Formats: sequence, C-alpha cells, structure tokens
Amino acid sequence: MNEKLGSLFKSLEEYQKTKKYYEKALAIAIEVGDRQKEGRMNRRLGNVFYYLGEYKKSKEYAEKALAIMIEIGDKHEEGATYECLGGVFNSLGKNQNAKEYCMKALAIAIEIGDRRGESATYGCLGTVFHSLGECQRAKEYQEKALAIAIEIGDRRGEGTRCNDLGAVFSSLGDKQKAKEYYEKSLAIAIEIGHRRGEGRRNGNLGAVLYSLTKEYFEKAVDVSRAIGHRKSEASALTGLASVFASVNENLKAKEHCEKALTISRECEYRDLEAKIYITLGEIYHSLHECGKAEDCLEKAYSISSQTGNKLKEFESLLNITRLKVSHSQVAEAKDYLIQCIGKYEQIRTCLEGNSEFKISLLEEHGTFPYKLLSRLLCDTEQFQDALYVEELGRARVLAELIADKNSVESHISANPNTWFGIENVVKRETNCVFLYISYEERQVLLWVLKANGDTFFRKSNEVELNTLDAEQVCDVEGIFKKSAAGFGVLPTSNCEDRSLDDNVTTSPHGKSRTSLPVEQTKDTERIHHLCYEWIVAPVAHLLTEPEIIIVPDRFSYRVPFAALRDNPAGKYLSERYRLRIVPSLRTLQHIQECPVDYHSQTDALIVGDPKVGEVYYNGRLLDVTPLLCANKEARMVGELLGVEPLLGGRATKQAVLQAISSRKTTS
Repeated sequence: MNEKLGSLFKSLEEYQKTKKYYEKALAIAIEVGDRQKEGRMNRRLGNVFYYLGEYKKSKEYAEKALAIMIEIGDKHEEGATYECLGGVFNSLGKNQNAKEYCMKALAIAIEIGDRRGESATYGCLGTVFHSLGECQRAKEYQEKALAIAIEIGDRRGEGTRCNDLGAVFSSLGDKQKAKEYYEKSLAIAIEIGHRRGEGRRNGNLGAVLYSLTKEYFEKAVDVSRAIGHRKSEASALTGLASVFASVNENLKAKEHCEKALTISRECEYRDLEAKIYITLGEIYHSLHECGKAEDCLEKAYSISSQTGNKLKEFESLLNITRLKVSHSQVAEAKDYLIQCIGKYEQIRTCLEGNSEFKISLLEEHGTFPYKLLSRLLCDTEQFQDALYVEELGRARVLAELIADKNSVESHISANPNTWFGIENVVKRETNCVFLYISYEERQVLLWVLKANGDTFFRKSNEVELNTLDAEQVCDVEGIFKKSAAGFGVLPTSNCEDRSLDDNVTTSPHGKSRTSLPVEQTKDTERIHHLCYEWIVAPVAHLLTEPEIIIVPDRFSYRVPFAALRDNPAGKYLSERYRLRIVPSLRTLQHIQECPVDYHSQTDALIVGDPKVGEVYYNGRLLDVTPLLCANKEARMVGELLGVEPLLGGRATKQAVLQAISSRKTTS
C-alpha cells in the first residue's frame, strides 16, 4: 500500500509525499527480508531524490539498489538503476562516469527488449554528449529516443526528448528549431499535467523567445518552487538575470545570479554553476568590477574543463578575451583567443557530417573570435597571419563539402604553426590579382595578393558618423546591405514563376524591367561611390592585372562590384577588369586540386521545358504554357555535355528523382 501511495503522489509530482511513502515501503521490505522490493524501493527513492535535485542522496540510494539487483539477478531493475546513475553523474558533472552507466543500461534494455528503457537511456546518453559539447552525437541519440517514445506511445518521454532536442539546437544557435521543439515539449507537459516539465520548458522557451523571456522565466521560477525542483529554479533565476542584464538592470541581475549560484553550489550542479559564473562575469564587467568579472570567468572555465563541457569552455575563454581587450591587454587577449579558437575547432570536429549544425555553430559563436584575432594581428602588422585567421572563419562548411565531393584533402588548422599554403592558391591563377575584403563597424580592411607572392594590406579611412547618418544606417554593413537595393532588382522584379503569380508580365526574352525614379538613381550612385571609395580606391594602384578575383565578407556580397566606378562619368569596374567572386581561398583551392577527370566522369542531369499543362490554382484552372526558348536552351546544353536532356512530357518528378538516384550510385 505504501508503494502504491508513493507511486500515486509521484504521478502528481508531489515528491515530498512520494519520498515519505517510499521510505515507509523500504523500511517494511527490509524488516520482512524482501530483497527484490528493497532494491526496487532504493531505486525509486534514488529517482525521487534525482527529481528533487538532491543528487548525492540519489546516488546513495541508486548504488544500494544496484548492489541488490546484481545480487538477485533482476536485469530489468539493474538496467533502470544504471540509467538513474547515469543521470545523477551527468548532473554532478562527472560525464565519463555517466556515459559508462548509460551504456550499461542501454545494453541491458536492448538485451531484454525493454523499449521504454531503451528510449530513456538513449535520451540520457544524448544529454551526456550534449554536456560534453558533442552536439551531433547528442542529436542522434535524442532522435532515436524520440522515435521509440512516439512508437510506444510514451507521451511523457516524447515531451522530454523534444525538450532535450530543443536544448541541442539552442546551444548551437538554431533558435527556430529550438523554439519548435520547446513548444512541442511544453504542449505535451501541459496536456499530461507534468508540472516539473512545464517549469523547465517555460524557462527554455524564455531563452529563445526574446520578446517574452521575462514572462517565461518567471513562470519557470514559480513552477520550480511549487514542486521543489531546485535545479530548474536555479536555471530559471539565471535566465531572469540575463533578462535584467540585457536592459542594464545589473544590480537586479546580480541578485538573481547570486541566488542561483547558492542553489547550484549547495546541490553541486556543476554545469549550471559554470553557466552562472559566465553570466555573473558578464554582469560584473558591465558594472566595471573587472577583477570580479575575471575571477568568475576563470571559475567557469575551470569547472567546464573538469566536466568536459567544450561549449562552456569556449564561452568562458571568449568572455575572458573580451575582458582583456577592453583593458587593452593585447598580448594576453591574443593568447586567450588562440585557445578559444582551438576549442571552437574541437567542437566543429565533433559535428563532422552535419553541415547544418556547423553553420548554426558559426552563426552563433564563430564569427567574432576570428574577426577579433584578425584585427589584433593587423594591429601588430602580422598581416599574413591575419589573412589566415580570416580564412579560418570563411566559407568553412562549403570548402569542406567541396573537398569531400571532389575527393581532395582539406588543409585548414587552428594551429598557428601550420598557417601556410594561401600563396599556393594565388600562384595557380595567371594574369590575376586577388582582392580579399573584410570589414568592421566603421572601416574596411583589404588584402591584395599577387601571383609573385607579394601581399599588400590596406584599409579605408574610418567612416565618419555623419556619412552613415545621411544614409540612415549606423555602420559600414548598412551601406553594403543597401548597395544592391538601388537597382530595383530584388523587391520589384517579376520572376518567371507562374504558379505563384497570375499576372506575369515579361518581355519576349523573359525579362522584367522597372524604371527607377531620378532621386533613387542618385541615391544608388552615391552609395556605389561610397563602396568604391572604401573597397577599390585604397588599392586601385595595386590592381595591375586584367582579372580581379574578389573574396567578399558577409554583406559585402551584396555590393555590385561590376557597377562600381570612381565618378559618375568614369568607367565601370567591369569595363576595366574581368571579375570573379569566390567565397574563400580554400574553396578555390579545392576546385584547383580537384582531379582533372573528375567532372568528365560524373554524369550531368539536364531538365528543361517540362510539360505542365492545366493546373488548378487559386480556385480556377490555368494552362501553363512553355517558357520561350527553354527547350532550345536545354538541347544546346545537352549537346555541349553529350547528355540527352529530359524535356517536355519526359521531364516528370519521378523521372528526375530516378535519374538523380542512378547518378549517386554510379558517380
């Protein structure tokens, strides 16, 4: 009866009452010598203390349970106890121990066909790998766990796995996917009355829904306190601290952080403690208490190193670097930055095979350290090293995909001792000069690379604020963003997409043109002149070859380089030079190193002029007519490549998919 009452209160998440009845049931089991029940109650009490965030007690009870289950040979309970210990050790920051216990639990679950246990253990392993910063493996395990939970109808498990997947995507900066998973998880928690889960999900949603963070974190604090879950409370308090810090209410932020830190220390939540120290370090920095800020960040780094959490190590190093830079401690800042980039490269290595995660990681964490180190190297006139660092942060994913596809080795490293090879890329291009672009808030940095090995570094004059104000932007990037808009191409062009547009008006050649007002034309010319002054003018005398290979940076891709000129009556850049754009020197290198016969051995697939006929669109039938000259163009390309194109009635979705599949198999 005591065990049943305990289970009832557990389902209601009244864990203090659950503990009370389970302890009574345990005492009776010991008294009557029921070893199986004694082991089971120890394991269940271990879980209760885990839910309450009392991990030391949870560990004690689980270890007692494990000894009994091994003794009596109860494999089901033994596996469940290993899983409990895996969760406990993960929460205590002992991730290697956690991984070992989870692997034992998984082996037993698979052996005895315990699908629920298998799902839970995959989830636990996913959490462990997430704590180690191995997000690709974390995602794989969480997805396996989620699939099983859905298969067996385990709604609570499904909600937990959605929450954990949200955490993986959030840590890599993919806020949209994180939000989707957190919202699914919250909906399930509310549906099944899972109060502890509801509290955690509100806190997690607060971290990704910037406009609603305070509301969600406050809900999370209230729910966590109501059910006595200390870890969720500390996590939500940390989130609230970040919210207050974001609006410069630093004293309130500090107060919430200190409350969270007290809880995390008492309960030994090591990963959370590191996160709190990072937040507290940022707050002290804002309060100009830099000694305390550095102390907090050093503690965060130390704890993260001990637990093996690579992402937290990276964040700690990055924040220490910012602190050093703000105090003009350049030499120390460079040392920390090199460590920081090294740690970032370790995290990227763990994401091998997942381009989407690599891109998210770069967008969330990667750009700033490379940019900062490059600038510090420029300031000390180490221009070649600065260029290499720029390359480390440029088009990495694309370069790796090209290297993999073309079966060439990728040479790129964060180790300064291996920074070489860029000059070899330049030497292979004849009659060319390279223009490599980087930019900061109010300045453009330029490298000109020549085939003879010469490298020249120049920078534009610092842009005056009144220039930016006149264009209604606040930085150089704002000008680059506006540089293509003046043509009227992006917002006003009428594309050939008749399935989406009933009123297609094109010229006989399929083009649409819009006349621009005189005022807009003048604005465009002025912006293009600024782009010329910042990008071309500082290096114009160095552009001595007939072709320029341009390597843009971020929003400078929007700059219409071909249309730039030094004055309204001057020649366009495209009239003076042949222009080529490449994402990075490494992508060009991989194309250069591609085996000579690679592309000739890879079949091309040409599809053109598909027969669409009548389609039902917007409540009526439309007859989609062929696009002018599409059939002829496809045949011409086919003749050049020696490939029979799919045309007309043969150009079906099924035929295209089949052709793609056969080429993947044979190429």
